[in-house]
Formats: sequence, C-alpha cells, structure tokens
Amino acid sequence: MRQKLPWWAKLGAKVAIAQFPISMDNLFKARIFRHGDMQNTDYAKGVFYRHYEAVKAKLPVGFVTLELGPGDSLYSAILAAKEQSSQTYLVDAGAFATMDIQLYNRFGQQFETVSEMLQVTNATYLTDGLKSLQQIPPNTVDFIFSNAVLEHVQRREFETIIQALYHAQTFGGVSSHQIDLRDHLARSLNSLRFSPQVWESRFFSHPNIYTNRLRASEIVEIFQRVGYRVIQNTPYQWDTLPLAKAKLHTAFHQFSDDDLRTHSLWLVVEKPLEAA
Repeated sequence: MRQKLPWWAKLGAKVAIAQFPISMDNLFKARIFRHGDMQNTDYAKGVFYRHYEAVKAKLPVGFVTLELGPGDSLYSAILAAKEQSSQTYLVDAGAFATMDIQLYNRFGQQFETVSEMLQVTNATYLTDGLKSLQQIPPNTVDFIFSNAVLEHVQRREFETIIQALYHAQTFGGVSSHQIDLRDHLARSLNSLRFSPQVWESRFFSHPNIYTNRLRASEIVEIFQRVGYRVIQNTPYQWDTLPLAKAKLHTAFHQFSDDDLRTHSLWLVVEKPLEAA
C-alpha cells in the first residue's frame, strides 16, 4: 500500500506549485487542486438536498436561492429550478465551474449551451466574490447555502462576507452552511501550528492551501453579531484532539478542548423578521 505523504510534505508541495504561473484549469486537470466534487451528479444532489430539506418548510412559494461557492459545477441552478425556485444566484470567487454542457444534460433536460441552461433556470453566475455578493439587491434572497466553502474565505473578509449575505437575505429568510474546520493537508489541526502572521502571509494565501482557521465558537459568534438567529448548530467532533494542544500555536491555547475537537459544523440561521 502506498504510504501517504506527511502533512508538511503536502503543504510544501502546494506552496511550491502555487508560486508558478500555472493556470487553475491545468491544476484542476492534473488533480493537484480541486474546487469540490460538484461535477459528480450524485454528490451535487446530496449537497443541494441536504441544505434544502433542512429549511424548505420555511421557504415561500417561488423562493430565491443563492449558493455561495458552487465550485466546479452549476448543477444547483437545475436542482433549485426543479424545486420551483424562481431565481438562483451562484456566487464564487472565480469562474471555476465547467462549461461542458454534456455534464449538465445528465439531469435529463437537454440544453445546447451553459448560457441556455442558466437562462432557462433563471440563474445568474457571478464570479467576483464579495463584489458580486454586494451587487445582489437587498432583502431578496430567501434561501442561502454553502458547502465546505466558508472555511476558505480570507479571515479578514469573513465577517464582511456574512454581512453581505445578511444584506441580501430576506427578513425571515434562512441559510444553511456546512463548514469544514480541519486542515486540508491531513484532515487534522496542523494548520493551527502556525502563528497568525505566518499563516496569513502570501505564501499560504492560495485558495487551495488557505483556510481561515476560525473555530466553531467564533463562527457562530460572527453570525450572531451580524444579526442572524441560530436555528441549528450541529458540531461534529473527534473523540480526542488529533494533536496535543501543546503543538498548536499559542494563539489557539485560549480555546477549550471541546471547541478544538469540533472538526466540522452545520449551521442553520435565520434573518429575523423586520421589526414592526
């Protein structure tokens, strides 16, 4: 059996590759970097319906959808339209989604182009991150979801992104977010070994290296500070810490073992109804 690379070797390789002027498309083709697994139709359905089923009882007829970070496909436009969503926004930090129409036609309906698919499903693909979010009219989106996306948002922009989501969300609208709090090297806490100054430097800023390292308690606090009301806060935890606390940078010693053992978080929140 092939031995897996240690976390530090993976990190070194990713940092080295990120310094070369290689297009993201070529990195994806080489399977060095990936933006999720949303080109897998079964996986895409599973992601969409997990979030949709959690909130559908609160959605109005003809609800408006926003997926943050659709990644390598725009399947959610088709799935949302199937559930009678009247409009869908697909917002990402770059144009990462495939334009191979044959992949989208796997769902049964046949389109000639991706542009036609987006037009038929009344979906808009926006690829300028925070700027795109801020272009969405206020109080218009009923259903927002993201899956393994928020951990990749730059720490310095995280609260601003949540504020932009809150601004776009309707009063009484709901959001569902699955957040992976592990490092993306060995699915552990190795990224917490580094000081904030080192981790936030340009060497680790590549989107397929960087995670913001926010802990579950911090994320919940930010959502609440912005104005959201927490409906569901489901932490998933290791039985024991995968790394001794002494191996983490001192910046993380303030967190409880319970917080550090939380390796992923499913958060469902609501924008309260407008005050009378």
